[in-house]
Amino acid sequence: MTSPEAPLNLIGLARSEPGRPVTVPGTGLAVMAIESSTPENLNQPLWVVVVDGDLIVDLPHGDFRHLKVGDSILLPAVSVSFEPVEPVVMLRQDA
Repeated sequence: MTSPEAPLNLIGLARSEPGRPVTVPGTGLAVMAIESSTPENLNQPLWVVVVDGDLIVDLPHGDFRHLKVGDSILLPAVSVSFEPVEPVVMLRQDA
């Protein structure tokens, strides 16, 4: 019989390296904490879910999405800018 792993604080893990994706051990996921505008050129689709905070995803052609805790979005391979309304932690996975 194996014992369960110790709980992992995703928000704390993300805040350990602000502005950079941090791999969640044992998964294909990453968490990322951002406090200021963060542009990103996506080479492949990206799935994002907001774990903490309030986020605007600025998309091409003047389009945007406003995400709150628990909201998710699948982003196509385009240039985006993550604009936190307040400090944000997001869970992300390349799709």
